[in-house]
Amino acid sequence: MKKTLLSTVAFACLAVLSSNAMAGSKTYSTEPNYATYKKSSVSSVEKKDIDNNYYFAVRGLVGKTPHNLRSHDEGKWEKVKDDGRSFDDFVTTGGEAAMGTYLTDGVRVEVAYAYKENTSGNHSSSTEMEDGALVKTHLDQDLKQHLAMVNGYYDFNLGRFKPYVMAGIGYSKTKYLIKDKSTEDGVSVPDLKTHMSHSHLAWSVGAGFGFDLTEHFTFEAGYRFTDAGQIKGYPKFSEGLAEDEDSTLLKYKTRTHEVLAGIRYSF
Repeated sequence: MKKTLLSTVAFACLAVLSSNAMAGSKTYSTEPNYATYKKSSVSSVEKKDIDNNYYFAVRGLVGKTPHNLRSHDEGKWEKVKDDGRSFDDFVTTGGEAAMGTYLTDGVRVEVAYAYKENTSGNHSSSTEMEDGALVKTHLDQDLKQHLAMVNGYYDFNLGRFKPYVMAGIGYSKTKYLIKDKSTEDGVSVPDLKTHMSHSHLAWSVGAGFGFDLTEHFTFEAGYRFTDAGQIKGYPKFSEGLAEDEDSTLLKYKTRTHEVLAGIRYSF
């Protein structure tokens, strides 16, 4: 009986000691789980980027259009000059509005409308004729252009600073009006007007950068070359004389080098 009692007590003591040992080996950490926190933070940032799927942008632009007015005479095209001197290049100004979407982390696509017109390019000259008459020529030139484009961009993600390359294709509507107001010995001669208007396929390439000002606002700046095709037309006198076979056909290629800057809002 005593042996049985002693065995029971000994077994109970061993069970208690074993339980205490296991409880002592278990530790509780009060330090934060940085891996879980980091994973949670990254998920939050990624979700924020995914939420900003679309953007709206407004841009101002200043460009230079080389003067390449040419006339077709005696079966060939020649650059129009005044007394051997080429006309000055156009300086154009305008604006652009675009709506786009982010397809991937670096790729975005937009549809854009742009309007441009010249702010310079008028031409004046004086020529003394063989008979001694002094002819003064003044050309008023008016160039207006509308473009509807689909542009694709690739952004290089360097943090807040994101360089980009772009290319676009679309439709252009260009109007070019030349008014020749000349005088001979102070007497006005009939005005000669050349009006050219044409719709054409347009394309562009460029490069620049974006800089994130806030989560939603990005400053943009860049360079772009645009080829909006060529336009053709015949001169017409102000009296309304119809064009005839003796009229000289003129053509003008609308190619522009331009600098753009603006703001993009992502939402």
